[in-house]
Parts: sequence; structure tokens; C-alpha cells
Amino acid sequence: MTKSDNREMLSLVNQARKKGVRCGKTWQKPVDPLKWDEDLQKAASQKSYDMYKHKYFDHTSPDGETLSDRLDKLQYDWKTIGENLAWGPTDVSKAVDSWLKSEDHCKNLMKAEFTHLGAAQYGTYWTQVFAKPRE
Repeated sequence: MTKSDNREMLSLVNQARKKGVRCGKTWQKPVDPLKWDEDLQKAASQKSYDMYKHKYFDHTSPDGETLSDRLDKLQYDWKTIGENLAWGPTDVSKAVDSWLKSEDHCKNLMKAEFTHLGAAQYGTYWTQVFAKPRE
């Protein structure tokens, strides 16, 4: 993703968080906006590339690596984390739209505990990483 794509991703996510959205049958009230985080973007990029390279689609890699493992390797001191994956969208707006149409992904995107976001795309594999760092 380009810097422009990063800005678009953050903007679209924060638009949903600002107005509130319906996630499946549940109304998610407005929550504070997220801040972009380069370390979370690195973790998202690693995940999207790994899924592309090894041809899988899962939160756990074939070698057992998880989001917490990736963030720990980056020495990211986190309190709360979450991840959304998508496979198939061809641009940022379609990826965000797919997450908003999926109840669980939408709830993740709207989780008030999260304060930071990083996201990445490789091919048609997309990853969003959410976190609240330790203070």
C-alpha cells in the first residue's frame, strides 16, 4: 500500500468509528478515532506477504506464528491487539467495505479499546492490525 492508501485506510476506518455503524444485528456506537502506527503497519505487511507467499488465509501462519508473535518480534509493547484479514478486494475502499459487512470484523474495527491501526496489502491479501499500546 502506498502512503496515500494508508491515509485512505485510516480515513475510512475513522469515518465509520466517528459515525457508528451496524455490525450485523448490533449497533456499534461512535468511538474515538485511531492513529496510524508504523510498527503495526510492518506487522500487517509481514502477514499479508506471508499469506501471499505461502498461499494460505488464516490468522495463524503454517509455522504457528500469531499476531502476538509478530508484534513481540517487533518489540511492540501492547496491551490489547486484534487483526482483520481479507482476501480478494482490489482496493482500499473495497477491503474496508468487506470488513464493515462482516459482523465480527466490523466489531473488531469498532472496538473502543483500540487506539492505533496499521494495515497492509500484498496482492489481494489484506491485513489490519489494531492495538492499544501499554502506557
